[in-house]
Amino acid sequence: YPRKPRFSLESVSPVLRLKNSMQIPTAIHLALTGNSSEISISFTTGEEGTPVVMYGKANENNKPTDLKHKVEGGVTNTYQATDMCQEPATSPDPGSFIPPGYLHTITLRGLDLDTNHDYKVGVAGGQGITWSDIHRFRTALPIGSTQPLSLLVYADQGCPETGWAMGGNITAALVEQHLNERNVNPSNLSS
Repeated sequence: YPRKPRFSLESVSPVLRLKNSMQIPTAIHLALTGNSSEISISFTTGEEGTPVVMYGKANENNKPTDLKHKVEGGVTNTYQATDMCQEPATSPDPGSFIPPGYLHTITLRGLDLDTNHDYKVGVAGGQGITWSDIHRFRTALPIGSTQPLSLLVYADQGCPETGWAMGGNITAALVEQHLNERNVNPSNLSS
């Protein structure tokens, strides 16, 4: 059932953007594929272009990692109001549909198993590449491994009754509570 919005649009301002917000990658997500030695990386930018990832094995002593491997290509998509299911999302009017930017996905293949890797993402085009910060992930254990494994996975933060603005804060607080209740040491987790 469609809910009526609890707000009304009173005026429309010019488009405001943060400095470099069109180029800087955001919403970086990792996903497993059907292959243990692969990881799929998705992220968003405001500009179309060729997704690029630089990565390398992480150093154990927190020294800067040599990101000597480069992967270009992948897939870039977006969607419009016409792709949505119902009002108000199907309306391109101000206060309704918000363009998502470009959604990029690139897969790293042939990674060493059970290994920390550092990486950064960007989009090649026009004026060069604006990179994300460097992040880290750990690849899967070999198939058949008997090494103990713990995972903490969460996804769609949804929209709680308090509204979108608090969704991320509420989810982060619940994750922190979960870790504390189970005495999980975050230093053992991959970031």
